Amino acid sequence: MKNSESKDAFTILLKELNTSLDTTNQEGARAFQTGNLDTASVLVQRAQKLEDLRERVRLLANEWDDLVFKSVTESKKPSIPKGSSSKKLKRGLRTHEDKYRIPLLQALVDLGGSSNLHPVIDRVGEIMKPILNEYDYTPINSDPDTPRWRNSTQWVRFSLVKEGLMSSDSPVGTWEITEAGRQWLAENEDLT
Repeated sequence: MKNSESKDAFTILLKELNTSLDTTNQEGARAFQTGNLDTASVLVQRAQKLEDLRERVRLLANEWDDLVFKSVTESKKPSIPKGSSSKKLKRGLRTHEDKYRIPLLQALVDLGGSSNLHPVIDRVGEIMKPILNEYDYTPINSDPDTPRWRNSTQWVRFSLVKEGLMSSDSPVGTWEITEAGRQWLAENEDLT
């Protein structure tokens, strides 16, 4: 498969997921309006799973782009001289992922300990607004609708889950702080 075809495949999959999510949301709204709460509840759960899958596909598309597309094209191209521009953001320009750890855990505490991923990410953006820079707001290469800071937040969540500071067994689409995460936050929040 050509690199452009693989990018097209991710784009098509993301569009299909968006369409399915829109349809599910509309069906859920109709079920809620007609008082069919059991159906509405099932559709809310489906919508959360679709949102989570869409985020994972975005991350996978980004990872694919970084690991396969760029490594193949960079190995075929001569090295880029210093001072030249390239599509990949230079190291050190965006806010380092370590800066997201406390805001992400704090966002979860602010939202009652667990929440759907989108409100959590939005809250992280509010907390980090004073330190995010212009590069953090530029889109990632694989998805022009996703700014780097949102993508970084999701990667930090992955790290925090591996460290046991966020739950690995919370429902799909839900992010949750653990007791170890609360303790770590209490011990380290003065570092902000």
